[in-house]
Amino acid sequence: MYVSPQGDDRWSGRFPDPLPSGTDGPFATLERAREEVRRRIGPAGAPAEPVTVWLRGGTYALAETFRLGPGDGGRSGVGVMYAAHGGEPVILTGARPVTGWSPHRGAILKADVRGLGLAGLEPLHPRIGGDGPAFELFFAGRAQDLARWPNRDPDDAHGGGWAHVAAVTGSEERARFRYAGTRPARWAAPARARVNLWTQNWWDQYLGVARVDPAAQEIVLAQPAAYPIKPGQRFFVDNVAEELDAPGEWYFDPAAEVLYFWPPTPIDSDPPTVSVLDTLLALDGTEHVTFRGLTLECCRGTAVTVDGGRGNRIAGCVLRATGGSAIAIRGGVDNVAFGNDINAVGHGGIHLSGGDRPSLTPAGNAAVNNHIHHYGHLVKCYSAAVHVDGVGQRVAHNLIHDGPHNAVLLAGNDHLLEFNVIHHVSTESSDVGAFYMGRDYTAQGNVLRHNVFHDIYGYGLAGEAGEGAWRYESPCGAWAVYIDDAASGVTVEGNLFYRVPMGAVMIGGGRNIAVDGNIIVDCFPAVHIDARWDGFDLWHTQMRERLEALPYRRPPWGARYPHLLHYYDDDPRRPADNRVTRNVIAYGRDDFMGFWRVREAPGAARVYDLPDFDAGSTVFARNTIWHGGLPVRVHARPYGGGRAAETLLWADWQARGFDRDSVVADPRFADPATDDYRLHAESPAFRTGFAALPLERAGLFPHADRASWPVAPDGRRGAVLLRSAVVRAEGDGDQPPGVR
Repeated sequence: MYVSPQGDDRWSGRFPDPLPSGTDGPFATLERAREEVRRRIGPAGAPAEPVTVWLRGGTYALAETFRLGPGDGGRSGVGVMYAAHGGEPVILTGARPVTGWSPHRGAILKADVRGLGLAGLEPLHPRIGGDGPAFELFFAGRAQDLARWPNRDPDDAHGGGWAHVAAVTGSEERARFRYAGTRPARWAAPARARVNLWTQNWWDQYLGVARVDPAAQEIVLAQPAAYPIKPGQRFFVDNVAEELDAPGEWYFDPAAEVLYFWPPTPIDSDPPTVSVLDTLLALDGTEHVTFRGLTLECCRGTAVTVDGGRGNRIAGCVLRATGGSAIAIRGGVDNVAFGNDINAVGHGGIHLSGGDRPSLTPAGNAAVNNHIHHYGHLVKCYSAAVHVDGVGQRVAHNLIHDGPHNAVLLAGNDHLLEFNVIHHVSTESSDVGAFYMGRDYTAQGNVLRHNVFHDIYGYGLAGEAGEGAWRYESPCGAWAVYIDDAASGVTVEGNLFYRVPMGAVMIGGGRNIAVDGNIIVDCFPAVHIDARWDGFDLWHTQMRERLEALPYRRPPWGARYPHLLHYYDDDPRRPADNRVTRNVIAYGRDDFMGFWRVREAPGAARVYDLPDFDAGSTVFARNTIWHGGLPVRVHARPYGGGRAAETLLWADWQARGFDRDSVVADPRFADPATDDYRLHAESPAFRTGFAALPLERAGLFPHADRASWPVAPDGRRGAVLLRSAVVRAEGDGDQPPGVR
C-alpha cells in the first residue's frame, strides 16, 4: 500500500499516485495505513504475507507520535515494513513551521506563535533546569542558539563561548558564584535565565537563576549544583532577552507567546520551525516491524523508541535535530538499529538495553553500521553515541566522531563491541573515556575487540595560571578505554589505538581484565593500573551492595564468572589478576605527554603507568615495545608496598620479573606516516604470539540498508587538537541590546 502527501485517507491506498479521475490513490497519513495493516493482519495476529507501506517523497508533519503496538507487526519472515518508495526523500517531522514574521529591531524578527502550544510544554531532560523554553528552534536544518551570554564561538573545536567563575563566596559553594564584568546587571528578567555550568570537567548541567546581585557581581542559583562550584569553571547563561545579539540566536516570550529570531540568512524560502512532538515513532511490544530509509527530525525528546517486542529494525534512516536521543531500544529481543546516519542530536545517539541480569539472559539487541557524529549539543556529558545496558547487546561497525564526552557508555554484562571506529570524541571534557564503564563489580563478561580508537585528546580546566587566571588545555585526561572505579572482568583484545595522548587503556582499580593482542601507538602510557579503592569506603560499600543484589554464588553466575566466588577471600580493593599480553606498543613522538604529565627525561616514553598495581598477580608478558631506539620506562609501585612509586628503565622492570619474554624491537608497521599500522610479515611481534588484526573490516560497510554510501572521510586524518589557553573571568564588553 502507499502513503503520499498528495493522498487522501478516503482512498484505498493501492496506488502510488492519485488516479487521473481523482477517485482513488494513496493514503495521506501513516495512521490510515496502520488501520489497513491491522485489517490485513486480522485475528491471526500476523499477516499471511509480508506487508510494505511505501511512503512517497515529501514532508509529513506528524500531528502526534505514530504508535505501533502488539497487533501491528508480523512474525519471522513475514514482517511489516514502512519504507521510503524508490529512495525518494521522505521526512517525518515533529516540528511546526513558524510564519508571519515581521521586523522587530534591526535584524531581529518576531512572530506570534499562539496556537502552537509552546507555552505549556514540559522539559524533557532532568539535567535541564531553569525557566527556559522546552522546545528548540530550527533553521536551515540546524538548531539555533537560545539567546546567550557569552555568544557561541563556532570556530572553537572545544565548545567555545564561555564565561568563567570569578570567585565563590560564603558557604553556599553549590548555590552561588561571582562573575566578572557588569553585563548581567542589564537583564530585566534574570529569573527566567538558566546557567549551563561545568562543575567538573566531566559534568555539565543547566540550573535556574533565583536572582542576580549586580552590586556583588553574583548569580544565585535556583537549585544547587551537583558538585561544588570553583573559580575558573566555565559557564554560559541563556534564555535572556537582552542577549539576543547575534545571528542564529532566538528568544521566546511565554506570556505574550511571541518568538524573536535573528536569522543568519533570509527566511523567505525556508521558514524556521519549532519542535513540538516529544517522540516521532513509538513501538511498544511490536514484533518484526521495520522502518527503512526515512528522515526523522525535529522532536523535543527521543526520535524513535522501541519498548520490548522482537525483531524490530530501524534501518537506513537519517535521524537529526532532536532535543533528546535518536533511538532508544529498551528491552525485547533482537531489536536492531542498522545503517542509520545520526547527527545534531541534543543528547545521545542510540540506547540499547534489555535482557535479564539475574539469569544472564541476553537480549541480542544491536547497533550496527551506524554513523553517529556531532551529538550531545544540549547535554554534553554522559550523552554517549551508544549507551549500552542490560545483558548481551552488540555494538558493531559503527563510525563515531565529534562528540563532547563518551562515545560508548556501558553497564551490564556480556556485551560485545567490535569493529567500531571512534575518533575526535571527548572534545569538551576530561577525566573521560571514549569507551567508559565504572563503579560496578558485577558488570562482567564485556568484550572490546577489533575496534579502532584514534585522535582522542580531551579538554578541560587544568589548574591555576596566576591571580584570577586559569589554564584550559588539550590534551587533558582523555583515555580511549576507561574501565573506571573497580569495574572488572573486561576483555580488551585486538584493537588499534593511536594518538591518544593520555593513554590507551585505563584500569581504575579493577580485576580480571585482559589487555591482549592490541596495537598501541603514541599513547602515553599504553596501560594504566591503579588501586583507587583505597581510602574510599563509600566505593567499597557500593560495590558490595551491588554484588550482593545479584545471585553471583549460583548458576549461571558462578559458572560464568567463577572469580566472583572469591571476592571476599582477600582485600577486594586490590587490583588483582589483570593481564597485559601480546601487545605491540610503539612511540614515534614525545610531544604527546600532554600538560598533565612531566617527563623524567627527554625521549623516555612511559609504557605503563602503574601507581598501585598488584605485583603478585598482574601478568605482563610477550609484548613488543618500540621507541625508535630511545629509552623505555615504566612508572610503578606495587600495591601495599608502602613505598614511593619508581620510574624504572626497561631492564630494571624486567629484573623485577615482568615482561621477561617481551621484546624491544621495531614492529615494522606498513606505513605509519599514513596511519597504516598493519605489520610486515617478518614483524618480531608475530614471534610473541601476536595475531594480525582484521583492520580492513573496521567501520562502516556498504549495504542496501546503509543510509548513505560512500561515506567520505572528514579530512582530519592525523589532525591534532592541541591547546593551552589562559583564561580570565572577564566580561565580554558592550554589545547591541537584544529583544528589549
